[in-house]
Amino acid sequence: MKEVKRVNTFFLILVILHIAASLIVSMLDMQAVRLGTFSSLMLTQMLILVPSFLFFLISGYDIGEWISFKRLKAGTVALVVLFTFLIMPLVSFINVFSQLFTDNTAVDLIGDVADISPLITVLIVGFIGPFCEEFTFRGVIYGGLRRSGYLCAAAAVNGIFFGLMHLNLNQFSYALVLGFVMSLLVEATGSIWASVIAHVTVNTWNAAMMLMLDKMYSAMGIDVFEEAAGAVTTDVKLSMMGGLIVVSVVTTLLAAGVFIGLSSHEGRLDHVKTIFRTGSPAGEGREGEKNRVMTLSGYLAAGLCIFVIFFLDKVIGYFSR
Repeated sequence: MKEVKRVNTFFLILVILHIAASLIVSMLDMQAVRLGTFSSLMLTQMLILVPSFLFFLISGYDIGEWISFKRLKAGTVALVVLFTFLIMPLVSFINVFSQLFTDNTAVDLIGDVADISPLITVLIVGFIGPFCEEFTFRGVIYGGLRRSGYLCAAAAVNGIFFGLMHLNLNQFSYALVLGFVMSLLVEATGSIWASVIAHVTVNTWNAAMMLMLDKMYSAMGIDVFEEAAGAVTTDVKLSMMGGLIVVSVVTTLLAAGVFIGLSSHEGRLDHVKTIFRTGSPAGEGREGEKNRVMTLSGYLAAGLCIFVIFFLDKVIGYFSR
């Protein structure tokens, strides 16, 4: 379907824009021209949000028809927040596991934003960022991918795109899972507000915890981010994984129960059951048409992201010698 092809192309454009912006910022940094943490964060979000509005302007699609902003029922917000906290141990396990192979990029990011006002940090990281990313990934991109009719595959590809867009292995690992889960929340509630609430919960909680630790340790003259980098050895990571895997199994099972509960509460349990069926759900896709969730432009975008994640630093290092 043309909608699926268009959002794959849209994702490719997003990737090119972000890679180009990252290279420009890096070159400016080498010339001692620094944008500053606040400007860098806002630039990143605008590079996501502005192209999304241009997508609708150019394509002619109606935002209200493409993205559901349906009001959630009373109690659903609490269930979404509970679901999010229950899924966090699994996300933490994946995060720690990825750190066996790469650095903790999220801690570095929080360390950078700790230099600006805590209120501004929470506002950007906890609210503005999640809204921009959800509007783009669960709104624009998933809104197109799901029109293939294969909702589970669409949610999985949306998770892959969301993870790859972070352009580093650490955040890719758990953002992939979050992207998939948040797509399912949209289906369970019929509203993008569910994924926005979940994303705000994750980011605000993590930012608040890291800022609280930073303030506490700073009072003792300790740089918590520098200390954490040196203290978390491979043995510590393995020990953390041992504890997290037990907790995450229990909480993920509970999260599945809450997910079923909120789907039922929103009257969409029968719809959710169709997500994991092999065939196209009724009313999705075109009968007799072979639909693909990921097209050539999507594969090209994924290839570019993989190149950046694994090879770009080596290439830059080679030519800068």
